[in-house]
Amino acid sequence: NGDAEILRSFLVSLSEDWRALVIRSSACLYRLKGVVEEIEYSPDGARSSARSVMLSATAINTARDAFRVYAPLAQRLGMQRLKTELENTAFRILYPRQYSVASSLYNGDIDEMKTIVRVLSSRIEQILRSDQVFADQIEDVTVSSRVKEPYSLWKKLLRYRKEIADTVRDSSEKSGGDHKQFAPSTLSLKWVPDTIALRVVLRGLRLSPLEDDESLRTREKMLCYYALQLISNIWPASARNHAKDYIKNPKPNGYQSLHYTASLMVSGEEWPFEVQIRSDDMHRIAEFGVAAHWDYKLQNKLTKSLPDKSSPSPKDTPLLALPSAGN
Repeated sequence: NGDAEILRSFLVSLSEDWRALVIRSSACLYRLKGVVEEIEYSPDGARSSARSVMLSATAINTARDAFRVYAPLAQRLGMQRLKTELENTAFRILYPRQYSVASSLYNGDIDEMKTIVRVLSSRIEQILRSDQVFADQIEDVTVSSRVKEPYSLWKKLLRYRKEIADTVRDSSEKSGGDHKQFAPSTLSLKWVPDTIALRVVLRGLRLSPLEDDESLRTREKMLCYYALQLISNIWPASARNHAKDYIKNPKPNGYQSLHYTASLMVSGEEWPFEVQIRSDDMHRIAEFGVAAHWDYKLQNKLTKSLPDKSSPSPKDTPLLALPSAGN
C-alpha cells in the first residue's frame, strides 16, 4: 500500500494535464477487460469456467495495479464511474469465487428488488411533481436507480457480518451464555442499507432573465433540501442510518449530494433503500469528476487541483436532521 501511494503521488506530480491520468486509468480498465475475455472464453468460442484459464503474471499485476493505484487515482479525480469499473473488474479477476457469491445474491431476490425499484421510482417522481412549489421551480427532475456492484457489495457484507457477529458475541459474554456459534451462516442483501439506491437529479428553472448562474445554483441546493423534506415525510429515515449532508460539506473530491436511508415492506419483509438527491451539476461532477467543470484554459497543475489525500473519518461525516413521520 505504501508503494502504491508513492506511485499515485508520482503520477500526480508528473501530470500537467488531468486527461493524462484519465488515459492511464482507462488504459488499465481496457487491459482488465481483455483479461476477462480471455478467462471467460476458450479459443473455440465456448464459455470457460472462471479458473480454467491460468492467469499470467502480467494479468495478475494489472488487476493489482487497478486496486492499488488506478482506482484510488480515479477516486481522487472524482470519477466514480471509472473507479467502480476498475474495482469491479479487478475483483472479478483476482477473486472469482467471491465475485460469484456476491453476484449470486441478487438471483434469489431479483423479483422483490424489481418491485421495490418500480414502486419507489414512480412514487418519488409523483411526490415531487405533484408539489406545486417544487414543480414551479424546476426545469426537469429524473428518478433513476442503481444496485451495488459485486465488489462494493462484498466489502459491505463482510463488514456488516462482522458487526452482527461482534454484537451477538458481546451479548453472549455479558449474559454468560455460550458464544462459540455466533457468526451468521448466510449473507443477505438486507444487511446493506444502500444495496438499492434511488437517485433524484433536478435541474432548476431560471425564473428571470436577470437571475445569474450563481443564484440558480444556490436555489438548486435549496430545492434538494426541499425534495428531501417531501420524500422523508413519506419514508422517515432509518434510526440506525442518519442522513448525510454532502452538499453543505462536500467530500474532498468535490462530491455533493444528500443521502438518507429508509425502508419499505415488501411481502412481509423490510427492505432498506437509500435516496440520493443532487442537482444536475452535482451529478455531472459525481459521475465524471471535478475535471468536467474545470476551465481547460487555466492549465492548472493537477497537484494544485486535487484534494489532499487525507479524508475525514466516518465520525466526522456531517449528519442532517430529518423530520419525523408525522411532520
